[in-house]
Amino acid sequence: MGLAARCCLLTIALVLACIAATPLAFALRGTNGLLAVGVAAGVCWFGAVITLPIAALFRGPSAMMYGLALSMLGRTMLPLVLGVALHFASPMLADAGMIYYLLVFYLLTLAVETVLAVASVAHDPTSQKAI
Repeated sequence: MGLAARCCLLTIALVLACIAATPLAFALRGTNGLLAVGVAAGVCWFGAVITLPIAALFRGPSAMMYGLALSMLGRTMLPLVLGVALHFASPMLADAGMIYYLLVFYLLTLAVETVLAVASVAHDPTSQKAI
């Protein structure tokens, strides 16, 4: 599966999660809740899409750990640091519960990226050792 397909699958999963979260967000905080869901999903999507190409650059068993470490750093730092910064910088987003939506979307993107990474390793011919 190519990089564009993995990005599309990740985007679809995040859009479906946003659709599922919008009724709750609107019921709890109105339009501010919808904005909080959108911002949280956007931050998590940005962090996930940035790290997919990083992981794809490192192919093969010897370089895979470097790709894992760099992508984990980006996957963790970007969404969480940006989310906390937005939480403190925007009281409206903080009141709407943006940090909670961010944590839910972060876990979702982490799970989807893990499944996509495992699937790409399982189908990568360079990951098999010669007999």
